[in-house]
Amino acid sequence: MARTERKSIQQQRLEWDQELKSLSESIDKLRVQYDRYFMGIDRIPPIRDREKLEKAFLRTRLRDAKNTAIRFKFQNLQARWVTYRQHWNRVMRLIEEGKFRRDKSVVPPGAAALPPVVEAPPADPMRELYDQWAQARSSVGLKEVAFDKFAAKMAATKSKHIKQLGAKDVRYSVKIKDGKVALTAKAIKG
Repeated sequence: MARTERKSIQQQRLEWDQELKSLSESIDKLRVQYDRYFMGIDRIPPIRDREKLEKAFLRTRLRDAKNTAIRFKFQNLQARWVTYRQHWNRVMRLIEEGKFRRDKSVVPPGAAALPPVVEAPPADPMRELYDQWAQARSSVGLKEVAFDKFAAKMAATKSKHIKQLGAKDVRYSVKIKDGKVALTAKAIKG
């Protein structure tokens, strides 16, 4: 009895591993298809394949797995899937708005040249700095801080640094040292 039970547990684990591998390979294939579409090689986005994969994630029994290792692998795979979906949605929105610019250095030789697309307006430098800072904080396990609080603190700090350094403006960069996140200021003169 124990032997057949052990065998069925091993068989169940093999099935889960196969399903994880299948989902992972499907994500990789879809990523390649989207990359080809974004580079202009393919003319239509892989919407049907994306819908199939979406349904596969909804149908999977992996979320009910009792094995902690399998659940952990599935949650990582699911996080990867969500990240790709968000990226693809953002790029598709930029394409619809006419703000997406294809990187011509990535287009393989022999591919048809595409007309230039208007580049997106420059992003908010404070938001970009906040995103880098927040990502660095999360990577070392620190809690999140609201953008408004960060922006208010940085406005005061920036004016102080401009006076101290005698500069026209200040540019910040994010550094991680000894498990701590720091912003370093660099003066921009004249």
